[in-house]
Amino acid sequence: TPEMATSKREKLGELLQLLEDKKLRGKGKDRGSPVLKINKSGISKKTEIFLDSGHKKICWKRTGSLSFFSSNIRSIPLTDVVDTQISHDTLKIITPSRQYEFKAGNADSRNGPFENWRRFFQHRALQNSGIEPYTFADYIQATWNEVDTDRSGSLKMDEVKAVMHKLGVARDAKYIEEMFRRLDADNNNELDFDEFTRCMQELFGQRPEVSAILRKADPAKPDPAKPDPGEPAAI
Repeated sequence: TPEMATSKREKLGELLQLLEDKKLRGKGKDRGSPVLKINKSGISKKTEIFLDSGHKKICWKRTGSLSFFSSNIRSIPLTDVVDTQISHDTLKIITPSRQYEFKAGNADSRNGPFENWRRFFQHRALQNSGIEPYTFADYIQATWNEVDTDRSGSLKMDEVKAVMHKLGVARDAKYIEEMFRRLDADNNNELDFDEFTRCMQELFGQRPEVSAILRKADPAKPDPAKPDPGEPAAI
């Protein structure tokens, strides 16, 4: 049901917040969960593991001789992950080229430090299997996460222009500026998530080939190119 789908999306959002880079939300100096990274020689070193702002990469602080540089981050694109092995105190991430192993940094953790990672990969497996399809709402949320890198909860005009250009749905600058001002309901020169959602629906809804794909992926949602029968047509 739509209510269940919304609940699942909200729970996933809460889960992603727990796993993503804490620096985005100003939560202290730690960037992720404290763990031990096991190198090829079997030596363990302290690090922190987290998701990047767009939730497309698994990241950790480098544990080698250059680890004192805060920007020196190692990462694995999620598209490269072919398998995972997760237990109470171990996370193994397997890619075509090698295996990455992390151990719990705190053996006293009640639920295990990798429980949230297990839930995250379980959700990805459901999406990839088609049991839990990737909907247009998921696409909007993922796009928002990637653009709102400072987690301010709003986007300025230049940020909206940049993302529309990147997605290939950009009109001319004048059109985007007019739409921005029209959708900026509270007139604060920023779009919040709901306003950004309406922006995306309007832009994608004007492309019939995209509308057809979105309806197939999320049949519960009306065609964004057509007005709701219960609502007056836009003038």
